[in-house]
Amino acid sequence: MHSPAYEAKAQLRRTLLRQRKALAATTAQLAAAQVVATLRQALAHWSAAGGMVGAYWPIGAELDLRELLQGPAIRAGGLQFQRWHPGDPLEADACGVPAPCAAAAEVPAARMALVLVPCLGLSRRGIRLGYGGGWFDRMFAEADWRGCPRLGVLMDAFTDQPIPRDPWDQPLHGWVSEVGLTWLRPPMGWPAE
Repeated sequence: MHSPAYEAKAQLRRTLLRQRKALAATTAQLAAAQVVATLRQALAHWSAAGGMVGAYWPIGAELDLRELLQGPAIRAGGLQFQRWHPGDPLEADACGVPAPCAAAAEVPAARMALVLVPCLGLSRRGIRLGYGGGWFDRMFAEADWRGCPRLGVLMDAFTDQPIPRDPWDQPLHGWVSEVGLTWLRPPMGWPAE
């Protein structure tokens, strides 16, 4: 059974995928470079304190942040973050996405300073539209992950979308795009913009 918002989200997902695909590759590359520069500056304080940043391996036209990657992997029906460094081996996860090998050390939620979450679209309330699998919503609903700061990653043109909220949607704390970092609810210990 689908939620009342299901068809609205499905239609918006198709529209945003078409729009994102229509952008020139150089536009996405420039946006990704600006996002990486913004995040490097914003994360300097927390990486010095030992906090880890969870990121993603880009799928399709998602912004490529591999310079910052800590490597999420899909294992046993859920997301799991594992240590990864450039040059470490990768293997296809359950969805066929390159991920750290199963033997790589898992990073528990308590060690995460921030999780970067790819978005197709994002509402001004922090409701994220992804590919529709619910991986991030399920992870952030788990007790260990509820308080973990999460920041959407997308191009500015895809913010302020009319995304209906389902009961299981887990709002993000803010987003980062090529125009900068925007906090809706800065996590404790994080400076406002």
